[in-house]
Amino acid sequence: MKRMDEMSRLKLMVCMGFAVVFAVLIALSLSLKAFGKEKVELNEKYYSVLENAMKENVRDYLNNNGYMNSGIMITHSVDGEGYRKYTVTVHHGRIDRMEESERSELSRKLSEFDFEADNCGFEHKFLLE
Repeated sequence: MKRMDEMSRLKLMVCMGFAVVFAVLIALSLSLKAFGKEKVELNEKYYSVLENAMKENVRDYLNNNGYMNSGIMITHSVDGEGYRKYTVTVHHGRIDRMEESERSELSRKLSEFDFEADNCGFEHKFLLE
């Protein structure tokens, strides 16, 4: 009988040990998940600041070079590895009337405002009517 009590006590201790380990693993998993979400939010804020600065620089350049009130849209996509591909689209009536070579030159000038980041690529387009 004494032997049975010891076995029951041992089983109870083992079960409690597994329960504690399981609870610790769940807590650790939730902490890591929260940290990952924080990191993503911080990353998004960082790029948002860069995107806004780039948009203002492009707008200033266009305004100072005869393209007042241009429509500027910056979109991006992020692939599974975190690479960000930006598309900068500009619309202005004067650009509609340019030759393709002039648009290419303007696109080259606008690319000078692309921000420096290892995991980013940029494409410049003009919305033509």
